[in-house]
Amino acid sequence: TMKKVLIIEDDPIVGKILQVKIEYTAKQCGIEAEVSRVFNGEEGLQAIAEKNPDLIVLDLMMPKKSGFEVLEDMKKAETKETVTPHIMVLTNLSGEGHKDKVTQLGASAYFIKSGTTIQEIADYVCKQLGATTVPAQ
Repeated sequence: TMKKVLIIEDDPIVGKILQVKIEYTAKQCGIEAEVSRVFNGEEGLQAIAEKNPDLIVLDLMMPKKSGFEVLEDMKKAETKETVTPHIMVLTNLSGEGHKDKVTQLGASAYFIKSGTTIQEIADYVCKQLGATTVPAQ
């Protein structure tokens, strides 16, 4: 089955690199993934409602709605029937407080951009989507 990944990231270059790398790595791992991306939290919430993604890569500092607000809105909209997607936060904000906050709001992982390679992110995404093997680097 096709897995859906949504990247919510206002930096178009970071978003594009992530998109290409995740698509490529998924293919290497034998996962069919459709990777789409949007540029702010408002577009993100709309895309979550429309696409129902399996996994979300979420930036925190964005125009219109921040990643924090996206998480808060998703939590508010949660019902017993909702299948919550796996949410990984990817941010330049370090600091324990932020990590605790997004974890409470339902994020499953917290990556600091400067401390993580694009490949590590793609590998993590593929693992969450059910890849049993990570391709040799």
